[in-house]
Amino acid sequence: MNINKISITLLSCITIIGLSACSSITNNIPSFLWFSSNVELPPPFDNNIKNNSLAISSNESLAVAVSSFESNILVYNLNQNKLVKVLGNYVTPRNVEFAGDDKSFYVSDSSLGVIRQISTVDFSILREINIGKGAFGFVIDGNYLLVNNQAQNTVTIIDLDKWEISHVISGFANPRQGIKAGLSGRYVYVTNFKGDDVRVIDTNSWQITQVLNGIPGVRAISISADESKLYGASSTTDSIRVVSIANNQLLQTIPTEKEPYGATLSVDGQLLATGNKESNSVQIFDMNNYRLLKTIGGLNEPRQAIIFSKTPNMIYVLQKDLSIAKVNYLSESKTIIH
Repeated sequence: MNINKISITLLSCITIIGLSACSSITNNIPSFLWFSSNVELPPPFDNNIKNNSLAISSNESLAVAVSSFESNILVYNLNQNKLVKVLGNYVTPRNVEFAGDDKSFYVSDSSLGVIRQISTVDFSILREINIGKGAFGFVIDGNYLLVNNQAQNTVTIIDLDKWEISHVISGFANPRQGIKAGLSGRYVYVTNFKGDDVRVIDTNSWQITQVLNGIPGVRAISISADESKLYGASSTTDSIRVVSIANNQLLQTIPTEKEPYGATLSVDGQLLATGNKESNSVQIFDMNNYRLLKTIGGLNEPRQAIIFSKTPNMIYVLQKDLSIAKVNYLSESKTIIH
């Protein structure tokens, strides 16, 4: 189903100041702030699989936070450190990414089986496309958006100009959140969760051309700028695995705390951050020598959603309750945005 423009926001609220409990967001907002289109939503399709996602605009003024165990999508003003919008009528939102011009962002929902494009001006739904239940992580690669479908064991290719499905690639086993495009734009790397591997798509042929092994319980991944190394969080072995992309060799196993989900590289490729869900911590590693630099505790089940700020020594960490921790990883100071 393609929708060129939906003029109403299905369920949202006006700007809210001082909200403090995002995990039970609907219980903390007075009823008069809400309006609904009375759309009947389907039951959760795959809510036994948990993940979260965080997107931040290029000027770091706006953040969008989603979690599969919270049906609302939260929008924060990072300059004012406050929640400014709540978008409803989702069931299990999985992933969020800003468009290149920051005028909109894309959201997937695995129970609705859709990708939506949302305006950052009025938060209306600009376009929607149905790719089937199980729609999970996605990545924008040029004029294409590639979506993992964990239920159908496929990756769906959406042509963003035509807003239609151009290809569906099979040959996966429960691909979930992690999917990254290499800097060259030629290759896309897909976490194949049940296969404990990462599968590489050549965008010239839309075929799987390589399988990278050695990352059991693979969660988030990152790719070095020269596409020589893949970094993957192994939640079953409590480690970050570094794999050579050229020859599929395990180069390094870096111990972490319990249940690492994140594998976020800094822009210069010098640092890697992981969120350890069970340990309630974030760890920062030096990728030049694979040495642990910092362990920051006192967080609330950080997972994949970690982003390096343009401000030196700062990262954004999405927590279980959908609050955002702005963390200076050198001083270990934190500012929590609710």
